[in-house]
Amino acid sequence: MNAFEPKPFAIVRETEPPGPPPTLDATGAALWCAVLARRRFTAPDLLAVLEHACASHQRAEQLRQIISIEGAMLATGDDGLKANPLLSHELQCRSLAARLLCKLLPAEDRPLRMGRPTNRHG
Repeated sequence: MNAFEPKPFAIVRETEPPGPPPTLDATGAALWCAVLARRRFTAPDLLAVLEHACASHQRAEQLRQIISIEGAMLATGDDGLKANPLLSHELQCRSLAARLLCKLLPAEDRPLRMGRPTNRHG
């Protein structure tokens, strides 16, 4: 091919984002669709991270519904109250979902790390 001949080109069309995995219910599927509406992921590893984030969010919402029925405080046998143990599980699920969703952000959009600076000598 010489310099004056036109170069072949390919037409690339954006495909529809993949649908939510069957393991997700309506809550997890809604988050899946919301994330993929804003960003396009095709790599299987990023889709797996997104699936785990959606599953964790889904679990947190399930726990929130149980807590709203049982209450945030539970009666103990000696006429006292204690915090519902599901509160900590809900918090853990929400924290995991947030961390996984942060991994899907491009580096320039990630929040700055908080805490002590690293010990760099240089």
